[in-house]
Amino acid sequence: LAMAGTYTVIVGNQAFLTAPDPFDPQDEGDFAGYTLFAQKCPAAGSFTGATMNSRFAALDCVAEGDVPLRSFLFNGTAEQLLTLRLQAADLGVKLALVEPSGNRVEASTDPFAPEMAGARINRLLPQTGTYAIEATLQPEIAVNPANLPFFTLLGTTCASRAVSAGTISDSFTAGDCNLGDGRRFDGFRLAPGASPVAVSVDPPASVCLLGLLGDGSVVPSGGCTSGLLEFPMSTSGSYALMSVAATSATMGTYEMPLRLCPTSRTTFPQRVEGSVNSSVPPTDCADAAGDPADWILVSAPAGLVHYTESVSGVFEDLATTGATLLLRHGATETLGPFSAADTEMFPLGSELSLLVKVGGAGSYRLILDPPLRVE
Repeated sequence: LAMAGTYTVIVGNQAFLTAPDPFDPQDEGDFAGYTLFAQKCPAAGSFTGATMNSRFAALDCVAEGDVPLRSFLFNGTAEQLLTLRLQAADLGVKLALVEPSGNRVEASTDPFAPEMAGARINRLLPQTGTYAIEATLQPEIAVNPANLPFFTLLGTTCASRAVSAGTISDSFTAGDCNLGDGRRFDGFRLAPGASPVAVSVDPPASVCLLGLLGDGSVVPSGGCTSGLLEFPMSTSGSYALMSVAATSATMGTYEMPLRLCPTSRTTFPQRVEGSVNSSVPPTDCADAAGDPADWILVSAPAGLVHYTESVSGVFEDLATTGATLLLRHGATETLGPFSAADTEMFPLGSELSLLVKVGGAGSYRLILDPPLRVE
């Protein structure tokens, strides 16, 4: 809680509910049942960085699944890049960062070691103030109250550097921040503009790259990548790139091209026609690999997308072009019909968005289906 006083808890549903049919007296409309569990948990202490070893206790607060939850306070500074890892032997864990604004960032895996037990949050801190860190176990973990597990919280904050479109040049040195396993990393801030853009970065093999999004989530969601990384950036929020050395022995200079391409926005149901590598709209802008492309941002109110559970459509006349759907998990190529789940789309303000990249050379037609409820 940011300050003393009276707080109001508002409970709402994520998807639309159908109202009762006025012509059918038996129709009661849709219902969404819920359970609200509330508790006030004092912080177990302050986290000042580096490594903290602790143990869950029987008197801790409880999280979903009746597993223990420990919270710590942390003083953060705007534009610092925070990396925070939680581990409890080989148990499944969950980590959360509650920002001064109330925004909540959660993680249950480590994008730099997705095959290992543990959770890591990577966040470009959006403001200076007091943050809360929550450490807990996965709900399905069976715990013995008489023998609760130990855990380790490891974290650090490092300065970030502002970058713009062009070539990012930097180096991994012995004095750089590291993940805790010896791998160095650099943080690069991206500045949102007046309109949404497509971010395209092409890292070298010595770099594993992660995109930090405005809401605190990361892309690719399954782990960092040494391939082309592309995602949409909204007009506000704290966006960054986290460049991590491929191994603990990786040192020296590196370069990676960064492109910020304008997007054309559309929604469903709509029809979009264009041509790549020509003067025909919407956008022609080369990606970080140097290939020309049109960038189409398919956006709709988040509630509507959750209601339909997906966005679908079809590409036509892709004889000499190819289309790529850019989602949270990464890139998926398509030559015809496609569907994108709401959980894979990017949150941009109050909307959920799918970024479509059309490359190659030639004309194309994109037809987006009308919103249909999934029964």
